[in-house]
Order: sequence, then C-alpha cells, then structure tokens
Amino acid sequence: MTEYGNCATTELNHANYSNRLFIDDALDDDNSVVRLPSQTMDKLELFCGDTVKLKGEKRRETICIVIFDDTCQDNRIRVHQVVQNNLRVQTGDVISIQGCPHVKYGTRIHVLPIADTVTCMVNNLIITRIFVTLLSRCLSTVIEAEPSPHCIVAPETVIDCEGKPIKREIKETFIDEISFDDIGGLNNVKRVLKEFIQYPIEYQDFYQKLGMAFTRGMLLYGATGCGKRANNYMTDANVSTDRFINQLLTELDDISAKTKVFIIGETNRPDIIDHNFFRQGHLDQIVYVPLPNEQSREAILKIALRKWPLSKDVDLKYLARVLNGVSGADVIEICQRACKAVIHELIENKRKNEMLKPVPRFEYDPFIASGNDIRRYEEFARMWQPSYGYYSSIHMINDTQNIKEGGDAKQGSAIYTDDDDLYA
Repeated sequence: MTEYGNCATTELNHANYSNRLFIDDALDDDNSVVRLPSQTMDKLELFCGDTVKLKGEKRRETICIVIFDDTCQDNRIRVHQVVQNNLRVQTGDVISIQGCPHVKYGTRIHVLPIADTVTCMVNNLIITRIFVTLLSRCLSTVIEAEPSPHCIVAPETVIDCEGKPIKREIKETFIDEISFDDIGGLNNVKRVLKEFIQYPIEYQDFYQKLGMAFTRGMLLYGATGCGKRANNYMTDANVSTDRFINQLLTELDDISAKTKVFIIGETNRPDIIDHNFFRQGHLDQIVYVPLPNEQSREAILKIALRKWPLSKDVDLKYLARVLNGVSGADVIEICQRACKAVIHELIENKRKNEMLKPVPRFEYDPFIASGNDIRRYEEFARMWQPSYGYYSSIHMINDTQNIKEGGDAKQGSAIYTDDDDLYA
C-alpha cells in the first residue's frame, strides 16, 4: 500500500506541476493552435498536431491543436487572445493542458450570432452559405455540437444557422466569475471546499483507483454576514415545512454517486435543522465559517479596495486591527460608506467652486467678425426692422441716396432688386 501510495503521490505531483503553464501572447493570428517548446512537449508526451484540452482557473475549457515552438520559454505556452478570452484568463495566468486524443469530427454544429453585433439581416431570405459568411463578420456562439461536448469542425461538418440572433445576456453565463483568490481569508474553509468540489472533478482517476467515494453534501454555518444567503428564502414556507423537508431528503437520496452534483447548504441556525440532513449521504460534511481574524480582515480590505485609488497614508493593517469582531460583509459595507463620503465631499467642493467662479465675459472676437461687418449688420437691422403689426406695416427704402444723406428710411416704396449691392 505504501508503494502504491507513493506512486499515486508522484502522479498527483506530476499532474499538479508539469501540465500547468504560464501564458504568453501568441505571435501569429491562428486562434486554433497553441505553441509549446519541444522540451515541454516531451514531458507531457505530446506530438506536434495533437489535440489538447486547455482549462483555466475559472473552470473554462477549450480545445486547441498544439505545435512546437522553440522560441517559447520553458513552462510557458503561447495562447492566442481569442483563446484567452474564452478561458477568462490573461497573459501571466496559469492554465492546465492535457492531451485529448479522442476528439471526433463534428457532424453538426448549431451557431447563432449575437443580436447587437448584427447590423441588418433580411429574415428568411438568406441562404445558409451567405449566413455563414455573415457569421464570420459578427460575434457568434455555439448553441449545440454533435458529438458533444467537443468536436472538430471539418469540411463535412453541417453548420446549422437556423434561429433568431440571441441576446448577449443569454450567451453570458449566470455563474459569477469568482475564484478562490477573490475571497479574503478563510483559508481552512477554502481548503475544505477545494477537497469537496475541485479535487473530485480534477483528480477523479485517483478517487477511482483508491475506491474512495467522495462527499456529496456539505453544510456551511456561521454568524450573519459570513456568506450565508439562503436563510431568507424560506420565510413564507412555515405551513409546508414538513413536506418540504421530506421532499428534499428524497431528492438527496436519489442523487447518484456517478453524477457530478454537489449539494451545499448554508445557515446561521444549525441548531434548529432536522438531524436527518446530517446522515451519511446527505449533508454529512459540516464546516464552520468563523468571523474573519485580523489577517483575514486585511485580505478582505485589499480585495475590496484593489480597484479604488487610495491615499498613501491609508494603513490597512491598522484598519484590520481596529475592526475586530466585524464580519466580512460589514467590512465591505464600511469601505462602500467611506467611498460614498468621499464622493459627497467632492460634489460639495465642486458646487462651492462653481458658486465662487465669476461669470465669464463674452467679447467680440476680431478674427471671427470685424468691426465694419458688425456695423453693416446693425445698419441692415435698422433698415429692415418692422414696426408693430404684420407685413403690411413694413415700409421699404425709397432712395439709396436719401439714406446716405440722412433721410427717413420709411419714405417711398422702392425696393432693392437682386442685383443691388446693399453694402456699396
């Protein structure tokens, strides 16, 4: 057993380190391939042209073709920007790579464009070939693939484009893109969660070799503000509480061990929960989520304030020390209130400055209109200014010479023609 355990540990360490690589930007425009140095390909037992599966830290996966590139450094992989976006990673992050030799050629894929990237389309008048051309010019997403979940698009693959463009919010996942790095403190709780969910999925082979049945249910409990949100969802279910509990226990019993389904419960009153939930096969893993200690509070402050401009005299260690006994939710609330106070102060200062600011004085710009032009326009306004009434009360100029000699502009009824020069 010891020899087998050492072998398993060696395999686990190999899986942990050798297939985890740092990302570098690709130097070409081919988003279907990734590049590795020949030394790394030998370690991973990969050949040029093999199909590999890439996985990011946020459990995003994609399929690419690997080729060797000796200009790439050891323990690094060149990944195109499109692939990085699909994996929700960026340059410098770590991704895992493993061979995926059994990917079949696709028989059919269903592709639809994103609605806000399609400028105009004629409904029911676009044949498939034209539609595929349009899809290459706008953002699109794969709705379904045969075979699933991965396949290679070949010339024989049928591209199904039937259907209306989908909205962007349907394309985006509803799962929050949050990793363990976004959680401040609670290292023991994060370790238990990794062993409970992440390890059985990533290292399923080791569980099967050792005959280990991993836990299916977990209960998180602790004080209010430590991450429990389900305690307010059942406020109106007092009448059918017994029926709900029985139905939930039945559903827990029906979950097969082969399905990758994990049940996580959370409460701030573990003392009033039915003890049947704590039996083997139900919520048998019970984890206490404590209030954050000083080190955890400092980590929460760093995560909460990492996108905010901070003054140089802000001491996060001092704040973490004086916030003793404060929950993580309260720490976030304090940061938000401090930000709101700064915003109010900036608004008040701006209003005071606007009230003290003198009214600007507008003057004629000689480069826009000269003084002679202004006088001509004013003379024109005096000549054509009507008296009170309608058009019948407007009198035209009788004689140009009369105007020059200072005569009355309202004498006579002669009018200018189009050939007359007003400013002559």
